[in-house]
Amino acid sequence: KLEVSPYAEYGVTNWLTLIGEAAWSRQKTEFFGTEHADEDFTRLKAGGRISLGDWQKTRFSFQPIATLNLATTSDDPSATRSGDIDLELGLVLARSDTVWNMEMFSVQEIAWNYRDRGRPAEARADVTLGVKPWGGAMLLVKSLNTTALGSTAGGDSYRANKLAVSFVHALPEKVAPGVSLEAGMDRTIAGQNTIHGTTWRLGLWYRF
Repeated sequence: KLEVSPYAEYGVTNWLTLIGEAAWSRQKTEFFGTEHADEDFTRLKAGGRISLGDWQKTRFSFQPIATLNLATTSDDPSATRSGDIDLELGLVLARSDTVWNMEMFSVQEIAWNYRDRGRPAEARADVTLGVKPWGGAMLLVKSLNTTALGSTAGGDSYRANKLAVSFVHALPEKVAPGVSLEAGMDRTIAGQNTIHGTTWRLGLWYRF
């Protein structure tokens, strides 16, 4: 499976950030010796992050995200179809500090995701740890965890626990100002009724 998913954040004010994402994927499967390929736009996301204030050096934010699913994907245990809508309500906690002369930060996200047409709601808990060892470089380690809060149409529940690691480095300012490249992977380390596998990621960042 190959997926291309442009993602954007835009700070409107010091307390409101708009969020948007689109995704296109191409997937190949084999069925009785015959290879089938599907490609389509799979989802559109829109939402925002609203700062609620700071406490104990931690920034608290409310993050609502709406998703319009545009296609059926075989790796979704709840059998999401085209036209299905998700509404996620999340709480984001972020803080940064300096340790051994290196800038470090952490982001924790806890969210509840409503899913229509009889699909079970989901709970999500993600933790991101980041460190900037030198100028223009950033190492990211993520724990990504999702669980169903009910049963699918087939009577099954599901959960997925993933670990992700990536490295981001800025290109020279004279060559490509504001541009960074990311390389990384994430792997399912535990789960139930979910696909176990490894995803490789190549990313292009642009700060404006």
